Amino acid sequence: MEADSVSQAGGAMEDGGDSVFSQEVMETTPVRPIPPGPRESVMMDRERAKRTVDERSPDQELLRNTRLRLNEFDAGYIFEEVESRLVRTLEEVVASVPDPLKDAMKNSMEALRVAISGVMNGLAEGIKCERMAKEAMEMRLENKIERMEEKVKELSNATDSLTKTRIKARTKDSIRDMEVKVREAQCALKVLDVDIERVTEDRREIVRRTITKVRSFCAEDDKRAYDTIIRRTRVVILGKTTSRRMRDDDVEFSVPTLFQCRDRRDTEDLEQIMRTAGYFPSFHWPREMMEFVGGVREVVKRQGVDDRANYFRVRPEVREGNLMVKVEVKPKEGQGRFSLKGLWSIPPMNRVLWDDVPDLYTSKIGG
Repeated sequence: MEADSVSQAGGAMEDGGDSVFSQEVMETTPVRPIPPGPRESVMMDRERAKRTVDERSPDQELLRNTRLRLNEFDAGYIFEEVESRLVRTLEEVVASVPDPLKDAMKNSMEALRVAISGVMNGLAEGIKCERMAKEAMEMRLENKIERMEEKVKELSNATDSLTKTRIKARTKDSIRDMEVKVREAQCALKVLDVDIERVTEDRREIVRRTITKVRSFCAEDDKRAYDTIIRRTRVVILGKTTSRRMRDDDVEFSVPTLFQCRDRRDTEDLEQIMRTAGYFPSFHWPREMMEFVGGVREVVKRQGVDDRANYFRVRPEVREGNLMVKVEVKPKEGQGRFSLKGLWSIPPMNRVLWDDVPDLYTSKIGG
C-alpha cells in the first residue's frame, strides 16, 4: 500500500501541471514584468498625459485656466465674495441651532471664518508677491535689453564714425597721390606735329629726329638754351610708329611726343622756345585724370558753351595753396581771349572713392 502511494506520487510529479503541488507553486510565484525601455517609457508618459487631459472635466479645465490667469485683484474680488457668503452661511447656521449652543457654535464658526480668511489673504498676498516678482524680473529684463540696445547703438555709431574716418583718410591720401601725378604732369609738354620725314618704329631714331627737327626751327638766340634744357629733359614717344598725314598740301610723318622737363622753370622756358619756333605744345594729363577732365568739360558745355565754336583749355592751377583744375574757353572766331569758366578740386586717384567726395563736379570758383 505504501508502494502504491509512492508510485501515485511519482506519477503525479511526472504528469507536471496536473499535480496540486505544481499548481500551488504557479499560483504563489509572482511574475516579474519586463521594465520598459526609453522609447516605451516616453510613449507611456505621453499616453498618461493624454489620458489625464481627456479625463479632466470641463469645470476642472475652466478652474485650471482661471488659476493660470489669476492675479491678486481677481483673487481679492473672489475671496471677498467667498467671505461674504461664508458669513451669511454661518449666521444662518448659528440662527438654526438651539440657544444654549449658539455661543459655542458662533465662536467655532467665527474661528473657522478667521482661519479661512487668513488662508485666502495668504493666497492673495502670495499672488501679489508673485506678480511683483514677475514685474521686477520683466523690468530688469527690459532694462538689460535697453542697455544692450544702447550699447549696440553706441557700437554702431562708433563703427560708422571709424568707417567714415577711414574713408576720409583714404580719400585724402588718394587725392594727395593724384596731386603728385598732376604736379609731375605740369613739368611736361606734349607736341603732336613734329615731322621727322619718314615712317619708322625705331624709338631712338624718332627721339633723335624729333629733337633735331625742333631745334632746326628755333631762333638762333634760343638754340643754346634749347640744348641746355634738352640735356635735362626726358623725351617719351607716345605712339608705336610715325603716321603719315596731310598738312597744308604737304605730307608729314609725326608721332605724339612728350617732353618731361626737370622742373616748372625748364617747362616754361621750353614752351616759350617751341612757340617761337612755330610749335604749340599742349598739356598731357595723367591717365587717371582723363575721365575727370572730360567730366568738367561736359559741365561747361551744359552751361551753354559750344565746343564747336570755342576753344577749351583745361589746365592745373594753384589757387590759395590748393592745386585745382581750371577750365577756360575762347571763341574760335575773332581775336578774343580765354575767359575763366570754373575751378574744380583734384579728385582721388582711386576711382572707387569718387562717390565718397561730395559735389565732385561742382565748380569751387565760377567764371
